[in-house]
Amino acid sequence: DVIPHRKGKQEDSAEAQERSGERIFASLVWDELTTGIRGGFMKVIIIGTSAAALACAERLRKESDAEITMIGREKVNPYFRPSLSHMILTDEVDPKFFLKEADFYKEKNINLVLESEVKSIDPEKKVIALQDKELAYDKLVLAVGSENFVPPIAGVDKEGIFNLKYLSDVEAINEYAKDKKNITIVGGGLLGIEAAWAFYKAGKKVTILEFFDRLMARQLCPEASQRVEDELRKIGIDVLTGKSTKEIQGDEAVKQIVLESGEVIPTDVLFFSVGVRPNVGLAKEAGLTVDRGIVVDQNMLTSNGDIYAIGDCSQIGPMVPGIWPLALQTGRAAADHILGKVQTAPDSNPPIAILKALDIGVYSAGDITKQDDAILKNDGENLKLFIFENNKLTGVNLIGDTKLSSKVPKWIKEGASKEMVESAL
Repeated sequence: DVIPHRKGKQEDSAEAQERSGERIFASLVWDELTTGIRGGFMKVIIIGTSAAALACAERLRKESDAEITMIGREKVNPYFRPSLSHMILTDEVDPKFFLKEADFYKEKNINLVLESEVKSIDPEKKVIALQDKELAYDKLVLAVGSENFVPPIAGVDKEGIFNLKYLSDVEAINEYAKDKKNITIVGGGLLGIEAAWAFYKAGKKVTILEFFDRLMARQLCPEASQRVEDELRKIGIDVLTGKSTKEIQGDEAVKQIVLESGEVIPTDVLFFSVGVRPNVGLAKEAGLTVDRGIVVDQNMLTSNGDIYAIGDCSQIGPMVPGIWPLALQTGRAAADHILGKVQTAPDSNPPIAILKALDIGVYSAGDITKQDDAILKNDGENLKLFIFENNKLTGVNLIGDTKLSSKVPKWIKEGASKEMVESAL
């Protein structure tokens, strides 16, 4: 269809011709991309079943007839990973936990291969090796994510020690912890606090250990961190900041932990939430350039012209996109480049953290570490912090009343001035 659809006022003839030309050009680009490809259609393999992987597959299917295969290690369809911490010791399940209905993949002709692990990549032959077979590709997309970091503490191999990355982790935690009493959370970031909240609601005795001198130090100012700590203490959750674990003690299972300070904390379940590391092993073995993540350009293209990396495993310049919205953007960016579209770098929306725990609103956006000016309003119940650098808004904390959160991302992206923000408060 090269005739522009008209409704209402007739379009200008030049504009109609331009739109017609764009459609013809897009069709020619796709024809050129798929000419001579094995089997007649471009074969795209996506390793991973994350949100970034799904975003890439959706964009490809919407605008092409490519053969799309998604391969994942888990036994279930792609799901909303941020919900996992809210599934600890509860039977409640988010009705939107799975990203798509079960029949979506068949309807869209996306071959979803579960419980399969890619063992290696051969960039020269353009094949990947599974446990029992090889698959050929024309374009390969790595959406292999990250793994939780567990510090090498003495005794870390005992029973009762967990972290949370996959649905299977929740299932293991729920089975083991259901009849346990003392829960220790190592890590006072967003996930650690949400896990502590879930254990508390299940009637457990919870202690949070944080290496830094305050909770959520990367997202919250000292006053906001203190407010969160006060709320946790108020409901009976112990918070120990500036602490680190020396040893995990017990026979086969953890019974207590010893801190570097000498303090001993009774512990039946030890939960680590101390950061992630991008999965770069598969890419490194294939000869791709890696740093902290798999190094990509603005098109999400790796050092190999037929292999892309998206989501948590990728590294764009110095940045590893470890947040959900940006992961989606990287998936779509890779798909667009595969489709031959002109590509710009993924939109740099400010990082946003929303604590879904306690009975107060906790919202953070942007970077709170760099500032030369600020607006701080704190009445003991509601806290509003706006941070500026060169009179441009760079970071925001909202505690209690978070209604302004709907406006904050736009303000940060536009570099709102101090005067503009003050007039809006």
